[in-house]
Amino acid sequence: PPPIFGLVQRIGSISDEEMFRTFNMGIGFAVVVAPEGVDQVRSSLSRTGLRIHVLGCATGDPARTIRFAPCSLVGRDGRFRRS
Repeated sequence: PPPIFGLVQRIGSISDEEMFRTFNMGIGFAVVVAPEGVDQVRSSLSRTGLRIHVLGCATGDPARTIRFAPCSLVGRDGRFRRS
């Protein structure tokens, strides 16, 4: 996330879970790609100078769980928790 989020978090004593629940944490633009197209899209976009991050993958999970490994967070029912 951009440095401003760290500042907000530190000054407000806000947990990682609350930061990800409240803000998009600077994700900005997202591209959804089929698994077989990831390498090609990543290669194409990296030539533009953009920073590329694979955030996760879609599954058939009926609970619509989000796993954000870099921060060890799991999102479900509109809330993030430590995994």
